[in-house]
Amino acid sequence: MFVGVVVWSLAAVVLGHLTGFWGPAILLVAATPFMATVYVAIGVVFGDLSAASTRGVTMGMYGTILFLGLAAGPLVFGSVVQNYGYAAGFTACAVVAIALALAMAALHAEPLRRRVGVRLPPPTPGT
Repeated sequence: MFVGVVVWSLAAVVLGHLTGFWGPAILLVAATPFMATVYVAIGVVFGDLSAASTRGVTMGMYGTILFLGLAAGPLVFGSVVQNYGYAAGFTACAVVAIALALAMAALHAEPLRRRVGVRLPPPTPGT
């Protein structure tokens, strides 16, 4: 999942600097499968983490938050694009996406397990 976000974010940074039709079109065709995979993977993770009795509510909340983010993005980053240009807007979006992916990876990581000083039984003779 993290790789998909990074690839899409890098594509967004490059996209802000491209002009014409073919450059952006080829970049989007190459990078969109990575983002599509991320959307599917996030849904699978949420489905696996929720119990069967709450899966519908979990997926409903995921859909709601997803579309609220899709609606808020242009509102928030529109002013960046208007004041600083398309390259800055796409770069700001990419930075936010990578920051959120890093936060998600940190929250999803397994905690380090340390050995506790437990006494082992004495070895049995003959082993």
